[in-house]
Amino acid sequence: MIKADRANNRSMNSSPDSTPSINTPLPIQLLEFIKQHKVEIIAFILVVLLSGFLRFQYVSKVIVDTPIRADARTYVLHSWNLVKHGVFSGETTADPAPDDHVPPLYPIILAPFISSAKTTNDLVQNILLMNAWLSLLTVVLFYFLVRMEWGKIPAVVSGLLLGAAPHIISMAGYILSETPYILLIVMLFAAIRISFKFDRWPVYFITGLLSAMCLMIRPVFLLTVPAIFLVYALDHSRQQRKVVTALGAFALGFALLYSPWVIRNMNLPGSTGNGSSSTVNVTLGMGLYPDLTYKNPRLKGYPYRDDPRWEEITSSYGSIIDEFSRRLAEDPLEYLWWYTYGKVRMLWSWDIQVGQGDIYVYPVVYTPYKDSVLLKSTYRVWKILYIPLILLSLGSIIIYFWRKTYRQPDQLMNYVYAFLLSTTVLHMVTVGLPRHSIPLRPFLIFTAMWTLVTLSSRWKPAGNINNAGAPEQLSEQTKSGAGKKRKKRG
Repeated sequence: MIKADRANNRSMNSSPDSTPSINTPLPIQLLEFIKQHKVEIIAFILVVLLSGFLRFQYVSKVIVDTPIRADARTYVLHSWNLVKHGVFSGETTADPAPDDHVPPLYPIILAPFISSAKTTNDLVQNILLMNAWLSLLTVVLFYFLVRMEWGKIPAVVSGLLLGAAPHIISMAGYILSETPYILLIVMLFAAIRISFKFDRWPVYFITGLLSAMCLMIRPVFLLTVPAIFLVYALDHSRQQRKVVTALGAFALGFALLYSPWVIRNMNLPGSTGNGSSSTVNVTLGMGLYPDLTYKNPRLKGYPYRDDPRWEEITSSYGSIIDEFSRRLAEDPLEYLWWYTYGKVRMLWSWDIQVGQGDIYVYPVVYTPYKDSVLLKSTYRVWKILYIPLILLSLGSIIIYFWRKTYRQPDQLMNYVYAFLLSTTVLHMVTVGLPRHSIPLRPFLIFTAMWTLVTLSSRWKPAGNINNAGAPEQLSEQTKSGAGKKRKKRG
C-alpha cells in the first residue's frame, strides 16, 4: 500500500499539468505561466493597449477653451499658493490667507507640476498626461478587481467597457479631481477585496488611509466612510476580536490622514466655517430647484442667475431649510418627485448639464471624438449600451435582495452598494449633476456584470469569494445540512 501511494505521488508530481516546484528556475516558471494563460495575457494586453491609445490620443489632441477656469482655476490657485507661499489658499494677493474652500489632496497632487512648469501650456499638457496615466492605471486595477471576483471573461469585458468609456476619457482632458478620485475608489475596493483573503490589520489600515484620501479629494465621499465602517462592523464572518481589530485599524488609518486637515481648519484665524459651508450652501440651494430651473428655461442649470432671492436663500443652512419647507408645503408632490426620482434621473443622465453638454464639462474648441475612427466607434457603442447597463445595474439590486446575499458576509457587493447608496443619497439631498456620476461608472459596469454573471450561472451565487458565496462551499454546506437532517430522522 505504502509503495503504491509513493508511486502514485511520483506519477502526480511528474504530471505535465502539475504546478512547477519551488526549485524550478524563475524564468522556467514564468514561461510555464505564460503558456498556461497566453489567451488571457493577450486579451489583457489588448485591453491595456486600447485603453492607453484612447486616453493618450485624446489628451494629446483635445483643445479646451480656457482650461484653467472655474473649479480648475480654484485648484490651480490653491496649488500655486502652496508652492510659492507655503499657504493653502485660493486668494490672488501677495500675502494670501489660508482657507478651506476646496479639499486639499488634488492641489497637493498638482504641486509638482506647478513647481516644474515653465509655461501655462506646459503645465496643462503635463497634468493631462498625468490624468491619462492615472486613468489607464484605473482600468488595469479594475480589470484585476473583476478578475478576482468572477474570472477572466468578465474581467476582459469589464476592462474593455471601462477602457472605452467616453465620459471617463473626456475627464482626463480637464484639470479636475474626478480622474484621481476614480483611481482611489478602485484602489479602495481592491484593498477591501484583498482583505477577504488576507484578514490582517495592515489591510484594514490601508483601507482607512484610502478612504481618507477619497474624502480629501472629493467631499461627496462623506457618507461612504461611515457606510463602509458599518459594513465592516456587521461582518459576522470574523470573530469578535477580529472585527474590533478591523474597525480599529480602519479608523486609525483614516484618522491619521484626515484629522490633521480637520484640526488645521478648526484653527484657522477667525474661521467660522464660511469657506466649506458656503460651497455646501450652494449645492443645497441648487437642489431646491426642480430640473435646476427657476422660471426661465434658457437658464436651466443656472437658477442662481434667475432667482433674485438666491443670495438670501443660500446665506445659511437655516434659510435653506426654511425655503425647502415653504416650497414643500406649497407643492408637496412636485418636490417629493424631484428629490426622490428627478435628482437620481439627472444624476445618471448621459448629457452633462451645467457644462457644454454630451460628455464635456468645459467647452472644447476641438475634440478627437470628431475625427478619430476608434474614438467615434467606442463612443457610439457606449451610447447604445448605456441604458442597458443601467437596467442591468438596477436588476442587480433586485437580485441582491432577492437572494439575501448579506448572509454571505464577505460579499464585495455589500461594500459596492454601500458606496453607491451613500453617494446617491448625498446627491439626492444636495444636487445630482450628471458629472457627479462619472466616478460611479466603474461600479455601474461592476453591478451590471454581476447581474450577467449571476444570470449566466443560473442563479448560483455570483463570485468566487473566499469564505463567502463560492458555489462549491454552498453545495458542501447543503450536503452537510442534508446529512444532519438524515441523522436526526434516523
